[in-house]
Amino acid sequence: MIRPLFVQKLKRLILVRLLAVTVFITLGAFVFEMNPFVYYGVISVFLLLSLVYILWVASERHLKILTYFQIAMDIVAITVFVYYTGGVDSVLATLYVLPILSSGFVLFRRAPVYMAVVSSVFFTAAVIVEHWRVLPDYLPGIAQDFHFERDFFYCFYMVYVRVTIFVLIGFLADYLVRAVDKMEQSLSVREKFALLGEMAMHMAHEIKNPLMAISGSIEVLEDDLRGKLSGENRKLMESIIVESQRLKDLFEKVLDYARPESLDIQRLKLDEVLDEVFILLDAFIKNGKNISVHHEYRGQPPCWIYADRNRIKQVFINIIYNGMQAMPEGGDLSVWMHENNSFCEVNFKDTGLGMNRRERENLFIPFRSGKKGGSGIGLAIAYKIIHNHGGNIAVKSQPGMGSVFTVSLPRLQ
Repeated sequence: MIRPLFVQKLKRLILVRLLAVTVFITLGAFVFEMNPFVYYGVISVFLLLSLVYILWVASERHLKILTYFQIAMDIVAITVFVYYTGGVDSVLATLYVLPILSSGFVLFRRAPVYMAVVSSVFFTAAVIVEHWRVLPDYLPGIAQDFHFERDFFYCFYMVYVRVTIFVLIGFLADYLVRAVDKMEQSLSVREKFALLGEMAMHMAHEIKNPLMAISGSIEVLEDDLRGKLSGENRKLMESIIVESQRLKDLFEKVLDYARPESLDIQRLKLDEVLDEVFILLDAFIKNGKNISVHHEYRGQPPCWIYADRNRIKQVFINIIYNGMQAMPEGGDLSVWMHENNSFCEVNFKDTGLGMNRRERENLFIPFRSGKKGGSGIGLAIAYKIIHNHGGNIAVKSQPGMGSVFTVSLPRLQ
């Protein structure tokens, strides 16, 4: 199923391409005194292609094929115009930038780099064909205005310069597309956080008080019936009490996530905070199945931050707990830190199950836990805490290859 956002991108691409070509060719007509036939020819071809694309989008069929088709047709059309307008010296070679840039927004990652390579190949082919007159001049009245005898080394140099520019633009476009995607993803997560936080606050308040009343009544009932219940009934009563407590804990977490945060900021030494966390988790870690913890941060240069001690400890505990749950059969948990520009980075690496792309994207969204029986609220709270400190949490993971969580916090200057 094609997403509406993808359709919108296609429509914008068609419009922006047509406008860009029109502006560029119009400037070329005045600056380079372009032949009117070439001017109107380029405009007409791209206008005709745009009409075809618009009708194709309106049909809402095979739109993925359309994205590849229009970029391929752009490259072919530009190559033909380059051939008939001077080859290596053609000002129209600049139009190759359009398919390079547009591919990044409608195709896959690294597409701008691949399109830069394809454009370079087509441009080089056009120069070779034009230089050695491999093809006859089907437009002799036009082509003779542009075809000149050129030195081979001059052609080689100009091809090298143009190809280098295309590839650099490809890498730059790929970087920009990745940055935009990351920004959109971050904004999307924050919008979801705001909406879910407001909903969670109302729901938790409405449910928490009746739940506490029910839980308290059950505990009183247990005291009155102690010694009178049979084995099965006693187990049932214990199960009700345990589940009631679990629900109370869950609602406490939901309220903790939803309520505005008040931070007790103080000067902290990160390695000391980590030591305190591992002291708290010592018994829990020892009860784990063959889990080895490597305190690689010890002995490293100290890193100072301004932060809320208890909140940062809560983040580290959540991440360590998550890593241990990802290693049900045991494994290694390594913790190290270093300074990166103006940030202190703490890294937590486990050798657990790892995550696929969808799991990584949903990792910090409340109630989207990928673990059986998980609430999905712990890492969402951790994400919120770190962002409230002006930092960030990033994760690198592949299925079967473990995960690395990186917590970045502003370093004390």
